Amino acid sequence: MSNRSRLDDWKHRIRMVYSGDRPVEYSVHFYRLDNSGWYDELRYDSHEIRKGKEVFAPHLHLKLRSGFKLTTEQCVEEIEYILQ
Repeated sequence: MSNRSRLDDWKHRIRMVYSGDRPVEYSVHFYRLDNSGWYDELRYDSHEIRKGKEVFAPHLHLKLRSGFKLTTEQCVEEIEYILQ
């Protein structure tokens, strides 16, 4: 039995912007590379850009490797499966 964790393949980067001692903006980025060059990514950001300006809007990005789907129904089915 292996002691290897499922998280061992994941790497992360954290970016913090401070005003004095107070954090005002941040990004936490987890990613897992594949031998093919594709990667899974999970990123949490505190800001997004709207009309050229940064706006406080915490949000989550999620990108998962997946095979090509021939129909939109296959796409919806896979996304629904992931979200369950």
